[in-house]
Amino acid sequence: MYKVKLRISFILFSLCFLSFQLHAQEPFFKQIPIASTSTGLKINSMCQDSKKVIWLGTNEGVFEYNGYVFKKLILPKSLENDFTTAITSNQENGIIAGTKSGKIFTLIDDDVKIITTGNIAITTSISGISFSSSGELWVSTLGDGLYRFYSGKIDHYSKKNGLGDDYIYTIMIDPMDRVWAGSDKGLSHSRIQSGIISFKNFDASDGLPDNIVRELVAGPGNIIGIGTEEKGVCIFNPDNLTFFIPDAFKSWDYGAVSGLLMLKNEFWVGTGKSGIIDFEFQGYKRIRQFSKEEGFDGVNVSCMLKDHEGNVWIAAGNELYLSPGERIEFKKTLEGVLLKNIRTILCDQNENVWLSTDSAVYFYNKSLPAGQRLKKPFENTSLEKIGIISMFEDMYGFIWLGTFDYGVIRYQPSTGKTKIFSEKDGIINSSILSIDGEGGTIWFATLGGVSRCRLIDSTISGVAQ
Repeated sequence: MYKVKLRISFILFSLCFLSFQLHAQEPFFKQIPIASTSTGLKINSMCQDSKKVIWLGTNEGVFEYNGYVFKKLILPKSLENDFTTAITSNQENGIIAGTKSGKIFTLIDDDVKIITTGNIAITTSISGISFSSSGELWVSTLGDGLYRFYSGKIDHYSKKNGLGDDYIYTIMIDPMDRVWAGSDKGLSHSRIQSGIISFKNFDASDGLPDNIVRELVAGPGNIIGIGTEEKGVCIFNPDNLTFFIPDAFKSWDYGAVSGLLMLKNEFWVGTGKSGIIDFEFQGYKRIRQFSKEEGFDGVNVSCMLKDHEGNVWIAAGNELYLSPGERIEFKKTLEGVLLKNIRTILCDQNENVWLSTDSAVYFYNKSLPAGQRLKKPFENTSLEKIGIISMFEDMYGFIWLGTFDYGVIRYQPSTGKTKIFSEKDGIINSSILSIDGEGGTIWFATLGGVSRCRLIDSTISGVAQ
């Protein structure tokens, strides 16, 4: 063994020795402060523009996030007392927003311009704004149907044009440029017949579980996630015009759906009284509720946004939360074992997970059947009670486990054989705080300094002394 003396400070010792505690919430939520003195602030809509800036449309106007804090924008007098009810990214730059009184405006590089509507007067609240791939702007309203802005023209669509209802909560444009609208009378979508836009409507008679459609989101393939007033979420397939209601939602009791996002493998459903419901649509097999007990303090969700990095922004009351969504989750347990006081963790070359707690070393193989994935490799052996504080996998697939005061264990997963190396074998100290290496060389950081060993062959004892 090659030895190098190293002075290890008390701070380094403390950082290495203290166990890492895994918090018992999944997923992670962080509250983001908003620079407002009003406790009555309500976030009505959110978007992220082409420059990745986050914007909020609120009952106090528009707020911009600079990466540190939200700043309220100064709007013209004609807008400063108006609620901003809908907001979306402009196609090229900035944002476009709508207000409670029916005004529509753009904000580009701090320049605010109100969009004129000529002889058409929009007097009801703007509920949604969306662009088609050809650049057409579609606007939905709470009481006055839909508006289409294109080539300097404005078209108005209402029940008179075949729209299911004029009180529209949400609007979505799919990849085929079909406009989908959710209203008090179900689901509607646009279609072109003889060069004229008309609408096809769906309600309870077609299988829709609730005629009041509050939220729409594009799902995998061509499916559409639909959030309703009283019946939760259903899945609509436009290819065969069918509605699917997950079994978990057939006895829905979480309140009106007020936000709906599609993540990679699941829908997040914002509700009016029960926080967030997480629904895994791959196989339709999992439903979870995120409320105060699960780490999310918000209750009355008003809107949600998935940003360009996959983070989820959630507005609830006058509060704003940020979550990495399904990408990062805190695990409470694995197969019934409480994950508490994790000392060290390792993912091996086969994507198995090794972890050490105060009580045992665990090996988790996700490819095994449920209930058989978690093992204790040292159970009922003389090594069962030895505390493991560091781990490393070498080039031959052996797992090295550093102990406090008992040296390092080299373990062969395929056979269960072990070999212990301590001070009598040349390691400078038997408390192994950290292990790392490359190729045939392995380094050990200990309480007495650093030791290095060289691997000779693939046998369990094949190391240079």
